Amino acid sequence: MANFKDIMALCLDGATYSAIAAALGCSRRDIAKVKTLIADHGITKESFAQLDPSFFDEHFSDHRGARRKRYDQPDFEKLAKRLANNKHLTRHKLWMDYVAAPAGEGEWA
Repeated sequence: MANFKDIMALCLDGATYSAIAAALGCSRRDIAKVKTLIADHGITKESFAQLDPSFFDEHFSDHRGARRKRYDQPDFEKLAKRLANNKHLTRHKLWMDYVAAPAGEGEWA
C-alpha cells in the first residue's frame, strides 16, 4: 500500500507524477488521489506539518478491516473424501452445490 503521507509531501514540494512514482514506487492513481485531496482541503506545506496521523487513516483507508460478512464454511474434510470416492465428481460440481445451498441468517453463501 502506498505511503500517502510521503506522496503528499512530494506533491507539496512540486514533484512531478513521474518523479513521485519513481521515488516511491506508487501508482499514478494514488498520486492523483492525493492531489485531489490537497486541492479539496486546501492543504499547504504549513498545514501539512500540522496534520494529525488519523487524517490519513480517515481519507486513505480501504476499510478492509471493517467488513463483517460471515461466509458459510464448507466441511473441507468431507468434501475431500467425496472427491476421492467418486471419480466423476468434480470441484466445479461441488462449487455449484455450495452456491446453490441456502445461506443461514446473517451469512453470505
